[in-house]
Amino acid sequence: MKFEKIETGYYYHIFNRGVNSKAIFKSDENKRYSLKLISKYPDSMVSVYAYCLMDNHFHLTLQINEKEKKL
Repeated sequence: MKFEKIETGYYYHIFNRGVNSKAIFKSDENKRYSLKLISKYPDSMVSVYAYCLMDNHFHLTLQINEKEKKL
């Protein structure tokens, strides 16, 4: 797996899709839980500008605000 360097101040489009386009979110509750996990990051670390959660994939547009090893 290739890892990309994430740098402070840049914008990133992060996306993922289920294997063979299978559902990764089985219910609206799964989607709400995922958004809850995303909101755990403080605004000082990450700014989320847009998101789209669909049954078989998701998209996030975000910016890294500060260097943090946990990110």
